[in-house]
Amino acid sequence: MKELPYLPKECWLPDHSSTNCYKCEKSFNALRRKHHCRYCGYIFCSNCSISKHQLEDNTQIMRICEKCLDSIIKCMTKPKAEVVSYPNIPNKHPGIRTVPLIDEINEESAEESETVDVGLTLPEEENAEQRAHEVFEEVNSHEFIQYNEDAQRYLETRVNALLEENALEKFWNPQIIEATKTVVTSICPSVHYRKDSMDINNYLRILKIVDKEKSIKYLKGVVFKKNLAIKRMSKKVQFPKILMLQGNSGFYSEEKKLVSMQELEEQERHYSTMLIKKFNNIKPDVILVEKGMPQMLISSLSQYSISIFINVKTKILQLISRLSTGEILEHIDHTSWKTNYLGYCNEFIQESTGDSMIACFIHPDNSYLCGSVLLYGPDKDELKRVSKVLREMVLEYRNILLERYVFLQSGMQNIPNIFLEMHSTNSVFKHLSIFGSKPCAKPGVHNIKYYTNNGKALGDFVLNMMVSPETRCESGRVHKLGVHTYYYCKRSGRVRISMHKTNCDFNELMMGKECTRCKKVITNPIQLSKSAWEYSFNKFLNNFFTEIPVSHVTSTCFHDFFKAGNFTFSYRNLQVNIEWEDTQMLNIVQMKTTFKTEYYQELTKNAVKNLKYNSEYVIKEMYRASNELMIQLSSVNSAEFAEDIEKITEELQHLGHSIDAIKSFLPEMNLDKFSNYLEVENYRRNLFLMCCSMKINVVNISAHLRRLKYNDKFKEKSGNSDTTESFSYKFCYNDHESPILSLSENIDEDDDLINSPSFQALQQGCMNFPVGRENLCIPIDENDHFSLIAYALNTQEYYDKVVAEINGPDDLVEVSENNPNTHFAHFFTNFEEEEIVDHMFKESIFRLYGNYLSVYITMYYAKQFHVIRNFKSGTEREILLSLSKSEPSSAQLGKSKAYFKFSADRRFLTKVLDEKHFQMFLDLAPNYFRHIYMSSYHNMPSCLLKTLGAYKIQVKNHTTGKSHTEWLVLSENLGYGMPKGIKIYDLKGTDNQRRKVKEGDGRTKMDLNFLEDFKGIPLAVPPEAKRILDASIWNDTLFLSKHNIIDYSLLVMISLEANTIVAGIIDYTEQYTLEKAIESKYKKVVGTEMPTITHPNVYRQRFRTQVTQLYFMSLEN
Repeated sequence: MKELPYLPKECWLPDHSSTNCYKCEKSFNALRRKHHCRYCGYIFCSNCSISKHQLEDNTQIMRICEKCLDSIIKCMTKPKAEVVSYPNIPNKHPGIRTVPLIDEINEESAEESETVDVGLTLPEEENAEQRAHEVFEEVNSHEFIQYNEDAQRYLETRVNALLEENALEKFWNPQIIEATKTVVTSICPSVHYRKDSMDINNYLRILKIVDKEKSIKYLKGVVFKKNLAIKRMSKKVQFPKILMLQGNSGFYSEEKKLVSMQELEEQERHYSTMLIKKFNNIKPDVILVEKGMPQMLISSLSQYSISIFINVKTKILQLISRLSTGEILEHIDHTSWKTNYLGYCNEFIQESTGDSMIACFIHPDNSYLCGSVLLYGPDKDELKRVSKVLREMVLEYRNILLERYVFLQSGMQNIPNIFLEMHSTNSVFKHLSIFGSKPCAKPGVHNIKYYTNNGKALGDFVLNMMVSPETRCESGRVHKLGVHTYYYCKRSGRVRISMHKTNCDFNELMMGKECTRCKKVITNPIQLSKSAWEYSFNKFLNNFFTEIPVSHVTSTCFHDFFKAGNFTFSYRNLQVNIEWEDTQMLNIVQMKTTFKTEYYQELTKNAVKNLKYNSEYVIKEMYRASNELMIQLSSVNSAEFAEDIEKITEELQHLGHSIDAIKSFLPEMNLDKFSNYLEVENYRRNLFLMCCSMKINVVNISAHLRRLKYNDKFKEKSGNSDTTESFSYKFCYNDHESPILSLSENIDEDDDLINSPSFQALQQGCMNFPVGRENLCIPIDENDHFSLIAYALNTQEYYDKVVAEINGPDDLVEVSENNPNTHFAHFFTNFEEEEIVDHMFKESIFRLYGNYLSVYITMYYAKQFHVIRNFKSGTEREILLSLSKSEPSSAQLGKSKAYFKFSADRRFLTKVLDEKHFQMFLDLAPNYFRHIYMSSYHNMPSCLLKTLGAYKIQVKNHTTGKSHTEWLVLSENLGYGMPKGIKIYDLKGTDNQRRKVKEGDGRTKMDLNFLEDFKGIPLAVPPEAKRILDASIWNDTLFLSKHNIIDYSLLVMISLEANTIVAGIIDYTEQYTLEKAIESKYKKVVGTEMPTITHPNVYRQRFRTQVTQLYFMSLEN
């Protein structure tokens, strides 16, 4: 058991000098004995001192006071291992850590990992100083002839550029170049072996001295401006012993108590006597004190030929400590138990140069540890600029001396001006830390100047990943082997850093190089050179983003050195891979609402073509039926039924003329005649109604002829709605009225004409509904919401009561919920009830004309939605065309069991809601209009998917007896105009396990699918687009949370081929009710995850954070 050294007895406070305990100030007596602290020399009672103490390393401590014990324990006990946030690396080498860096391991993250933790520890480096000196020799090596000219050219070019930038004369060019070379080849910090700072400027003193002549001088030591405490002190000492002290070296009282002046003076006298003895015991030649020292003490020490500097800056103390390998003591009492604390150098000199008095500590043998540059010149401002240039060049020149080793070891081919081509002084990256497929934290910006205190050495960075497997990352998860991946991103691409196990076992850190494209090994793993270890990790990363073509030395691989390179770093059975990945920049584009003219031109063309074909067939069948009737008429006894025959003949002639008239219009049915397909539908409607009238006449004439064959005279029944009276078949293109129904018998169910596809094509869409404004015929399907809405919007009543009353955009903010004119209701049917209800052959009428429908539609906030539609979606005619029909078989079931349909051109969609959610939206509507008003007319950023209408539709089919009522909203289609093959995600900003759609499920993918598909990497977008998206989400979520809306999501559509994104907030109809609050509380108690549904403010904050920070990131070069 070793014993800690202590203060010699002659340095203790004499027994007679103290009658009270130094700490508690209780008087000594026969029972309260005096005890000297062996380490400060003061006198204490037994209660205020400890007789013996043993340190953790079994070092024995003699009688000691509490203050000295605390000081010793603090200095001798190793600090506890710190918890760090990757990628910030501890300053001290992690290899000396042999205990876990954290007390607890996150069980959740441990379960997610499929690999086993491997905690590597490195032994203390033997002969660390000798190995550090090998770094110095390696940096100063002259083996790199191929890089020497490039290095010289780099120096000249960069110095000239910096001189011009700082408005300095060319005179300084050779001076700075020579000084730069001298400094970099003289001072050699070692991050690896000494745990030095990467910044060589931390070990360089630059003094600016005003003098007539301009020059630069380098000294192998530490120089600073300072006068001795007393001028008569020695100004030159050979091989001095140097004592360095922090703080004050004067008298201080343990406790601030009121004492008499006489007692205070007595204490100070004794203290000064003790200090003098302690200093004499050490016998230093030079004393450097950070703060002050009593003048009486200075005068006393000067008598012993000791030179003293007081008020020395901490930075200077640290440099002299480094140069002299001495230790800066917190207090003179530490000299009692510490050893090897004195510093030594070859020479101490104080001299006058220029306008300054400088102190020099020269030590050529340790010149690689630190040095000083003296700048001489008449202009102090100019010297400041020279100092700035010199410090910059020192960093840059050290970089290229280290960089050449990396180039050589990794097999890079030398190209002319390589250092100038790859020049950069700092790097700006977005840093990502990915755990599995989940981001650990939001992307961080790394703006680091190379070889400064914030930088990292390449070797330290790589080794830290391997030897710190238990370091907590930003999310609080534990680093697990192989599950964390790190990315450093710019707009042009990203560097990926990952780690995995190998079958190798290396005792040293090895570096190799592979090509990721041809899979060839460029360089086999070899030990990472000492200079490459010291190379800036950030500069190494930045090299990947160089735009110049760089190839390999080997002729077997011609791929890009960095873009196709995988740099491997191996230690023991672990390997770190650093490789390039391309970043796909995506542009956030506004949702397209442009009307597709080409689509409707094609639709009109097809409508005309089909109408011609179907009309020709129906007319042909009418001719055939007319001819058959003529043949039947010829077999009737003309003498007996002359009057009837004459009447039938007249009607057959009229029928033939009508058929001829319709046929004559077919050649005129050209595409140029119609401006849109709704006009073609109006033409079809008229043809259909005329064909129905002719069919009725054919049936009536056929029935009349059958009566004549059976000698049954044709008689007119009074009071019966059926009649044999002829019809007028004048063809009218603008006929707005349905024909009068006069069918006299049932139509055969097997009737060839009615069952023919051509007639059914003409019949499709309930063509006996009245036409709307401007002769636009909108075919109606009871199951097609779009046709029903479009028909109601095209009525004259809607125009008179809604459109004509609109004042402009101000209608959006002037909403009266209780005004009866706020909503618009409209009823329409295709048969008059008094006409059809008692008709004898109404089943045949329905077979001929189509189903008997009644529709009642309520348009909520009709004026406001009309304003929004016209602002967002074009003219009224374009809107009607888009809404006039739905896409065939477009009904889809959403995740909330609500179904939606697309319009035929996919500009719009309708979503059917239950009555509760529909009413929730109506409650929100007035505030929604104000939000849209600010967005549309005051340029407020918003990505809220625009709702363009709210409708209640009641339909009754009198033919089948069925009826249904639906509540639906009309909105934009976010994916309108997007190419095929897009990826669609419904994002709520939560990684709850339920937010995942299984493979093969037809539903829209969710958050976890998004993270898995993109490996947890946020989508890269331009900064301006990201700024607008963030502002939009901020505004919209604030609006929704204020009105108690939750469960909304961001619908994202991504086209990787077109590099575009369209995004919009959808599903904002759910309010946070008491029922939802109870549900949320229950799930929080019984579940293992945070429920998706939560308070609106919490939901808003989570949504903003996750979506804007973890799903999207802005990148720029």
